[in-house]
Amino acid sequence: FPHATTVDPAFAEASGGQIVVVTFSNGLPSGIDSTSQVVFWPGTSGVSLDVLASGFSAVCPSSDALGTFVGTVRDSSGGMLGTFDFEFRQSPTVSPGTVPMSGGPVTVTFYEEPVGFKASPGDCRVVFGTLQSASLGVLATNDLGNITLPVSTVVTAPAQSSAGPYLVYVSCGGVGQGVGLSTSITYVEMPSVTATTPEADGCLVFSGCTVLVTISNPPSTATDAQSLSLSISGPTLLEGALSYLEVLELSSEVMVVRLNLPAAQTATSFTCSVAPTTAIDGISIAQLTVTATVPVSTPSAVIQQIRPSTGSSEGGTVVTLVAAWLPAASRRQALVVTFGGTAASSVSVSYADTFSTEVVATVPIVPSGAGETQAAISAGGSSATSEFQLFTPGQAVQCTSGCVTGMTGGTTAILTVQGFASDASFRVEVEGTSAGITSSSQVSGGALLTIALPDHSPAAASAEHWLWATVSSISGSERAQTQILYREPPSVVSAFFSSSGGVVAVTFDQETNGQGVVACAVYFLVQDLNAFGGSPSCVWTSTKILKISLSAGATLVPGNTISILGTSLTSLDTLSGFATAETVTVQAPVVKQAPHIVLTGPNFIGACDTAEISVEGRVGRGATYTWSSFDNSDVNTQISGQTGSTITIPGSVLSVGVPATISAKASNFLGAASDSASHTIISRSVPPPLISLSVGSPPYKRDHGHTAFASAKLSACAAPGAEAEIVFSWVVSAGIDPLPVAQAVLVETGSSLYIPPGTLAGGSSYHIRCTVIDGNGNVALTSRVISVDSEALVVSLVGGDRLAFREGNGLNLDASQSYDPNQCSEAAAKAGTCASTGISFEWECATSSGGKCRNSGGGRTVASFAALSVLSVDLSQLSLEGETYLDMKVFARKGSRVSTASLRVTLADRAVEEVLVSMQAYTATRVSFAGSAASGGYTWSISGGGVQASSLLAAGVPTGWTSSGLAFDLTESSIMAGLQAGAEYTVTLSSAGGGAGSVTFRIGLPPSGGACSPSSTSGVELSDVFTFSCEGWSAEEVCP
Repeated sequence: FPHATTVDPAFAEASGGQIVVVTFSNGLPSGIDSTSQVVFWPGTSGVSLDVLASGFSAVCPSSDALGTFVGTVRDSSGGMLGTFDFEFRQSPTVSPGTVPMSGGPVTVTFYEEPVGFKASPGDCRVVFGTLQSASLGVLATNDLGNITLPVSTVVTAPAQSSAGPYLVYVSCGGVGQGVGLSTSITYVEMPSVTATTPEADGCLVFSGCTVLVTISNPPSTATDAQSLSLSISGPTLLEGALSYLEVLELSSEVMVVRLNLPAAQTATSFTCSVAPTTAIDGISIAQLTVTATVPVSTPSAVIQQIRPSTGSSEGGTVVTLVAAWLPAASRRQALVVTFGGTAASSVSVSYADTFSTEVVATVPIVPSGAGETQAAISAGGSSATSEFQLFTPGQAVQCTSGCVTGMTGGTTAILTVQGFASDASFRVEVEGTSAGITSSSQVSGGALLTIALPDHSPAAASAEHWLWATVSSISGSERAQTQILYREPPSVVSAFFSSSGGVVAVTFDQETNGQGVVACAVYFLVQDLNAFGGSPSCVWTSTKILKISLSAGATLVPGNTISILGTSLTSLDTLSGFATAETVTVQAPVVKQAPHIVLTGPNFIGACDTAEISVEGRVGRGATYTWSSFDNSDVNTQISGQTGSTITIPGSVLSVGVPATISAKASNFLGAASDSASHTIISRSVPPPLISLSVGSPPYKRDHGHTAFASAKLSACAAPGAEAEIVFSWVVSAGIDPLPVAQAVLVETGSSLYIPPGTLAGGSSYHIRCTVIDGNGNVALTSRVISVDSEALVVSLVGGDRLAFREGNGLNLDASQSYDPNQCSEAAAKAGTCASTGISFEWECATSSGGKCRNSGGGRTVASFAALSVLSVDLSQLSLEGETYLDMKVFARKGSRVSTASLRVTLADRAVEEVLVSMQAYTATRVSFAGSAASGGYTWSISGGGVQASSLLAAGVPTGWTSSGLAFDLTESSIMAGLQAGAEYTVTLSSAGGGAGSVTFRIGLPPSGGACSPSSTSGVELSDVFTFSCEGWSAEEVCP
């Protein structure tokens, strides 16, 4: 029978799983086809094979026996078709395979005689990197003096100075590894909490909160939110209270998680423990658990609502006050309400619970008379206050024009005065400063005063200052007040890099007159523009946030300062006056986008070849790289000092058949670091084609298409004829180990492989291998394992924001189109062809005044809602007096995964029909919306970003503005000019029945901050490989 001339590799680990390529000098033996079976050692079952031009490949099984065997190829009837020589060997094992930096006891088992045993049988040691264990002593031997195998021994792994993998082998007499097999052990730093940062106002009693926790050296089993568990203790919680975490940043060096904590019912600190759901070999979950303490505070009492906010100084006005944070024990007892320091003539409590207290009080006669005063609720030593305006019955003043001014004043304001004597002479003061009266005239029912507002110097800076303007008669017998708004010019609050470092967001303390895309030179000095790169772009993504997209050549780093010119910047209404120039320090983001890298290059080379190993992936500006090889000291010496994205390794430094592991880490100017990426390279005696495989950089997503490319270059010492034909074939299989073609997810030929959307499952890993055969039948393999992201649940609230009658009984909320992207695509979920199972829903309702929605009847209890995907809310049963809108929020939960969405319901005082608006599609070329209303009569409008609907041509709005749908062609010139990158827009649909609904969308900022360059500017056709390297780019994904 034909006997194979080459078997690669010539041996395999007893655990199996390696791809073995068997070739015959005279081509594929007759009878061998895809139905044939390969028996690697006698007495075992055969495995399937994949046919090659002059042989076959197969995934070798595990073996209970070690040694050299004659493998066979058999037909479906068991008849022999060919043979080959093959060896099973067993590398030493270390248990556990992971130890802390201090080392510790491990069990080492070896299955082959150590190198040097014959010469030094009493001096055998386990080597960990460059450090040795104590002597293993006298090892048992048989009558022939051969060591009795296997040998298991417990040794102490020595402490190491840096984390990572270390080579482990057994040798005797200090002769080194030689031809002996090896394994590795990984030293790890224990995780620890380095920062706990409450968001917004921190954690307050009775309010849910979020906290960012930064964890250094996260465990390797932490891959996403599903791989972590959160447990909390401390304060009293409501039954069924929901807590969950989100992973915002993750690398081998740092992890940032957001803890979503429920409302604490007592002012007791949370103890939050974050743990992996899977331990590391040798290190328990308890050792990998970190704990953060999050304080919970009781804020000062505050009046959330006061209606009305004015009353007669002669008493009798009935006022409703809603206060939060009053002491619990005093909410119904010893509760005092005062107006201007005088106790209310009557007080009754409508409700009092853990969230808030509502009282109804009657304004007493206030001796101080008309003017600005305070209403106060006091209980248990705590009090809450709110401004309250007292008026003299029949006397009033109203500002009708010029009621807003800048801090320098000078604005002409017109005041209408009523109830004063017809011959009264007037005096006007603004917070004690006289305002000049430029004219005074009598009109029907009163007087008309024209005044010049004075300047104002506040005690503390603030975007707005509401001041009382007091009009009084010269005699002092008549007096009334109205409010004037003084605006300070816009001021910078902060400047932060985005998580990727490609954008700087400058936030102001108020809404400004900034809109849309603007030339950066309007706001920044030349030296700052240079620091932003050659061609930065600036856009107002909202009236408070200016974003700077940095371009190629940017040098700005955290800690640098930039100067912001205020010569054209004012408040939104332009009344504040122009801002002054300010200098602000640009800060690093709290959450950094960790670089993701993979290594590309050949896995096999000849001794005469040089391998080029390159980094691919998303790193960012200022990328630096560290290279190492833990299992080949010669290679490590050559590459450890290099910091570029590409290294070269000559085949002459590699031992034939012995793998060398190349590792690289990347970091960028923000200080974010990648996980270590590894690549194995092996020298062969028969030089194969040199293959490089590229699958693009993470993240890999289920609903995205992915393309892999393979490039092949003939070995420098390839035999004549190798160039005749080069054949590529691909196999994609589930899991991290290779599988035969029969079990593949996808099989393809050619130098590229396209994986269509939906082929790969979220949260799963896949093995991609490419086989290349040259014209002489030499075979080379390369492979890559990719992990497909387990994505967050997608919560879809049908209909968007809307207008609803506050006394209506049919507010319909529909989250039924929410789906699990690991199970369904968006299109399938919307079409109803893929139902995501296992998602549960919870709803919350908050009012415009900041409180929780309450039922109108009974004890005004906090409203609760059914745990359904589709919900009908009876607004007539809610207490909505004085509220202008409701925010409805839905939580979707599946296992440990939680996502949220919300919509705003603006409350109307009359019956309106329901209008629903949803985004239908958002692609690179088109964004479209669908609306519905019973009466029809549709009218669409768009606002935000300085857009004018009249400037958008009909060609860019193919649906027009009066149909049930609205679409924008993002490639049409007027749309490209009107809808500007980075800006946020709201489309609103109004109906003939008086209803309205809206949704908001953004035009994403284009990729920026990077540059691309070729590996060479010249070459030989059909011979040289060109590699284009693109670095420093960042972009945002805004499509839903």
